[in-house]
Amino acid sequence: MADEMHLLRQIIENPASRLHKLEFKRLSRPEQVLLSIWELEAEVSNGGFTQYFESPAADNARHVTYGLDAIGALRLHKLVEQAIELVGDDVLEENEEERTDRLEGLSEKKRSKLEKLEQQFLASPEDINALLYEYVQKHKASIPGA
Repeated sequence: MADEMHLLRQIIENPASRLHKLEFKRLSRPEQVLLSIWELEAEVSNGGFTQYFESPAADNARHVTYGLDAIGALRLHKLVEQAIELVGDDVLEENEEERTDRLEGLSEKKRSKLEKLEQQFLASPEDINALLYEYVQKHKASIPGA
């Protein structure tokens, strides 16, 4: 798995990568899948769904559920979908500031539910990085540097 993570990091963290040069909508579908899932996993692992939704990564949240389906992470897709539904579907249309305001306004009950979803996400038996690596291998032609 170390080699797989190394390859994924190389693609994502390469400053010359198209992922850093082009707007998200101009990336190939496989590049969108890679970037949106990588950002989701990084943000949720480091600060939960609250951090994810408050970050620029959530600008691409509309695509992340498609990406989770594409890599075969169906349980994680369901959890992300539930998190989006919990904070409100229109969170996908909002900018960072509006999303932060929305999250700050969540009731304690909703915050508690969101934390439970985070715990389930982090404890999921689906290995998001292994699934993402397999996806990248299948779509090398559409992901420069893969």
